[in-house]
Amino acid sequence: MVAPFLAVRWTVTDDVDQVRLTWAKDGFGLMLSIEDPVDRWGSDSSFNTPDIIGAWKLKQVGWDAKFSAGFADLSDGTAWAVQAGATFDLKAIAEDDKFRFKVGAGGAPAGTGNAFLGCDGGGVCTYAMASLRHYWTSALSSAITYAFNDHGSDPDSYSVAGNLVWKGRDSTSVGFGARHTSEGGDREWRGKFKLKRELR
Repeated sequence: MVAPFLAVRWTVTDDVDQVRLTWAKDGFGLMLSIEDPVDRWGSDSSFNTPDIIGAWKLKQVGWDAKFSAGFADLSDGTAWAVQAGATFDLKAIAEDDKFRFKVGAGGAPAGTGNAFLGCDGGGVCTYAMASLRHYWTSALSSAITYAFNDHGSDPDSYSVAGNLVWKGRDSTSVGFGARHTSEGGDREWRGKFKLKRELR
């Protein structure tokens, strides 16, 4: 029998300073962290307690899933969020094909965006994302992603993105991507071309 792995880690980074407790065994994992709210909500806000984050992970053959929740006690009210997502291997279609999705919901005081989810408006906000990656050949792949955000008191937004990438055996890759976004009636198209060569 493999013994569970328990670890306590304190990290100071440019993103979020935190003390994290993790437990993992046989593809199952739990995480609990206490985090510096200034790094997430900004120094202009005041806080009563550190942010509390919890997560559950499960990885099995062919798929993995994650559920997480966060809570913040701000001076003008509380903020919270829950998120769930999963990734599935689609080997029946092609060897490295994958489908993944992620959904989330949260709440924040009026006039305060939800930093857990990246929502701009106050109140309750939600989002959903789905992405499919397919390999046409071992070197040529494409992906399409759709995302929708309900920003609470701010206008809703959605985006659709796709790409086509070719990878050579000499660590060279060439890719083209396009993205369409819409927020509050404002629409935008963006394109990107990428050429990459890894030196060994």
